[in-house]
Amino acid sequence: MLIIAIATSGLALYFGIQLYNDISLLNGKSSELNKLSSYDTRTLEADPITQTILKNSDTIKDLLQENTLTEGEITKYTNYLSSLQIPYTYLLKYIYLPSLNVWKENYTDKIDINLVGIKFLEKNPYNDITLLQKRGDFFKNLGDNNESNDVLDMKIGDFVEDDKGFFSMPITVSFVANSKRAFLLLADKLSMTSNKENISLINEFFYYLRNEIKKGKSTEIKALEKEYVTTFGSGEVINQDKLI
Repeated sequence: MLIIAIATSGLALYFGIQLYNDISLLNGKSSELNKLSSYDTRTLEADPITQTILKNSDTIKDLLQENTLTEGEITKYTNYLSSLQIPYTYLLKYIYLPSLNVWKENYTDKIDINLVGIKFLEKNPYNDITLLQKRGDFFKNLGDNNESNDVLDMKIGDFVEDDKGFFSMPITVSFVANSKRAFLLLADKLSMTSNKENISLINEFFYYLRNEIKKGKSTEIKALEKEYVTTFGSGEVINQDKLI
């Protein structure tokens, strides 16, 4: 046992000295080890995303600083993108494309079990009667009491999904324009309601409107937060954008 103890102590002393020497050697080379030239950076050089960062970095500290700046930029633009999408997320998507699940309340997720029969038909935006009436009125009424079109026939197709995950419902309309002016008014109406720039203007308007509500109605929003605590769940931090 004495021999084993002596041998173990000798090994421990030997490894201790080796560790001390290694640490001393590394401390002596710390300035070199901090430089990127001491490492294999071929992977970073081959990646288009990190090539520019590598050109502006000489040390590991530079590389970490560049990474921190990049993460900050990503967070900044992610938050900005989220703020641009808020009007659509909490309002416009229910206007542009109402939910198929008419029983579910959009903001509280509550299910209305009383929505059956006539009540369901009245609220469902996709039933044939509602669609025929809305689209018929769209083609018939032109915003001019002196001009209108006569709708002869309408056909509603099935839901169709494209390869990008978007859904559409084709509606075929046959109509007679009672005058050249009525036809031109309809053409103008169609171009106005399908123009991407006009839709983006609507999105932009609601974005600034929501910001002004937040700034100008902060007292009212705080009051509503207390009123709707139970509606949005006890103890839950109320989302102001959802509340507005």
